[in-house]
Amino acid sequence: MKKMLIPSGRQTTLMLGALIIGAAAGTVNHIFAASYDGLYELAVRPFERGGAKVFIPLFAGAALLIAISRIPGAPDVLGLGFPRFIEKINLGSGTVRLRDAAARALAAAVSLGFGGSA
Repeated sequence: MKKMLIPSGRQTTLMLGALIIGAAAGTVNHIFAASYDGLYELAVRPFERGGAKVFIPLFAGAALLIAISRIPGAPDVLGLGFPRFIEKINLGSGTVRLRDAAARALAAAVSLGFGGSA
């Protein structure tokens, strides 16, 4: 009878860590997609066949993004996010604050949910 090879030690720890990180990333991605899909259904769908009324959700989303950008301590959420992120990771400390990540995710969800692009 053949023995089953079960990795042990550091390899097992790394595999379990990767499994946990992958599951957490998938869960957060699902929550993010559901949030902007829900916003789209609430904010844009009612105005789809309204002629000029279609601009109402766009202006509402823009106003909400401006309000998010005015939160004290929030990062710049209105543009040029990815190049600054790469610069911060490569040249800076290499860490991203939870508040920055949450504010950027919220801004992207609002932008997508109100019919914009992020």
